[in-house]
Amino acid sequence: MPTLKFLTWNIRRIGSQAKKIKILNHLAKIQADICLLQETHLSKSDHDKLKSSQFTHTFSATYNSKQRGVSILINKNVSFSHNSTVTDPEGRFIIINISIDNNPVTIGNVYGPNTDNPSFFQNFFSSISNYSNCPIIIGGDFNTVINRSVDKSTTSRNKRIWHSTETIKQFMSDLGLGNSWRLQHPSTREHSFFSPVHRSYSRIDFFLTSNSITSNIITSRIHPIVISDHAPVTFT
Repeated sequence: MPTLKFLTWNIRRIGSQAKKIKILNHLAKIQADICLLQETHLSKSDHDKLKSSQFTHTFSATYNSKQRGVSILINKNVSFSHNSTVTDPEGRFIIINISIDNNPVTIGNVYGPNTDNPSFFQNFFSSISNYSNCPIIIGGDFNTVINRSVDKSTTSRNKRIWHSTETIKQFMSDLGLGNSWRLQHPSTREHSFFSPVHRSYSRIDFFLTSNSITSNIITSRIHPIVISDHAPVTFT
């Protein structure tokens, strides 16, 4: 399989044509090959709006023009064949199975609810487990952290256990998934989102990857927050 840069980014709606151009230019600047975008806010009729001369293949799950929506963009330079797609009618996740150089890989893009909703993650991971016979790469805005002690800037308030987090951890164990950025930065406190309501930073945007491919990960990075209120996160 060739060297590829994966990106996940909550873009907080596409909005105007000017913002769309800014987003696509930033993806090109980062030199992303496969992009997982959340909160696209596209209706079903607009799901091809993110196609461009650089990203000629798009796969989307839409809800409406005011909320949710996830898309996977694949750079024109990536040679692949498409095998299957699973979309969430609520516009919160999409799963595609593709083959790159005859190597199948399953890619999941998720936009988790901002409430404690373990049943959502149960549904998502149950869907992706149907493709566990090949490497799995999941990225997105999970709207929860894996480890509160290092993934949040403050732990003093709201110490209740989120059942969503426990569900994610259980499926990570069941499916053999690792938290790719944390594996490369075991004790670093770095965050992808700032909540003005709670006045806190958190790392709610991340990738989970099959343990079978973690040794192939060269770099993993949280980029500066620009354009959106979330930082793009990449791994190569």
